[in-house]
Amino acid sequence: MKWSKLSASMVLPVAMLVFHPLGCSVLYTCEDDGTCAEVPEGWTGYHFLHEVDDARAAAERCGDGAEPTSYFMHPPPQGPQKCRACACDPLDVQKGCPLPKLECWDGSRCDAGIKLKTNVSVERCELSYWNEDSNGVPFDELSGNARCRISEAAPPEINAIEVKAIDLPTWGGRLDLCDAASSTATDLICIQAPGHGRACPSGWDHSLEAYTTGADSRTCSACSCEARCDGGGYTFSDYCYQAEPAGKLKDVDATGACLSVSYSWPSYGIKPRQPQLSTQAKGGELRGTLEPQGPVTFCCRPAE
Repeated sequence: MKWSKLSASMVLPVAMLVFHPLGCSVLYTCEDDGTCAEVPEGWTGYHFLHEVDDARAAAERCGDGAEPTSYFMHPPPQGPQKCRACACDPLDVQKGCPLPKLECWDGSRCDAGIKLKTNVSVERCELSYWNEDSNGVPFDELSGNARCRISEAAPPEINAIEVKAIDLPTWGGRLDLCDAASSTATDLICIQAPGHGRACPSGWDHSLEAYTTGADSRTCSACSCEARCDGGGYTFSDYCYQAEPAGKLKDVDATGACLSVSYSWPSYGIKPRQPQLSTQAKGGELRGTLEPQGPVTFCCRPAE
């Protein structure tokens, strides 16, 4: 058999050729009549391609032991995609919701006058006396009107559940290119050219389009947990009955507001209302895109 030249001016004898599994040199493939044909103009090859359905699967080594060159097919759609949802971790509360600080003064202002004592016990009504201030002012010298306010406690702190994985689709397939066929029976022998939409030369009827790579800038924004305390405050009453307020006077629950509490008894009851922890997870928003790069067309036929 006479072999095609590796150069335009030299015919190599059979003994000097490194034979391809198809029966021709690495640079050529055989026609039906046994002669060897050069790669069509505008194309490069020949290569063996192995189609892989899952682009994340491990690559099989080439027949000569080398790692294949991978090309990627079917990029994920650019439509709406979501990151895995962020969440607050109920088992990782750094700081909960303490009772807000309560202060009362006799008179018409919240920052002047006789400071009144406020006895507070968690989850029950506790009795106090309007005249038990640090100066021991008699009850009959008090005005009968108190001004009370609560100050905002330090905000609660709760950690977010870390979202380490991005639940986003990846490439739909992969082509592994080798110069020597692997053991996979589905290998194709192919030629290639840059770009997509190219018509395959005669005899190379199996067309595949792929990309050399893709610039994947997709990330999910960091998760955080926004926490607040809702509903904390105090209920004032004339007295306490079985640990509950009796003869209710007023609720003091507006943070920072100076509220008036009128009284006619020397004693009064205060029952706290424990604030409730409320959380809302933030973050986990998709940013960036996957942009395919390096389009390539492969034209193939079975490697028999």
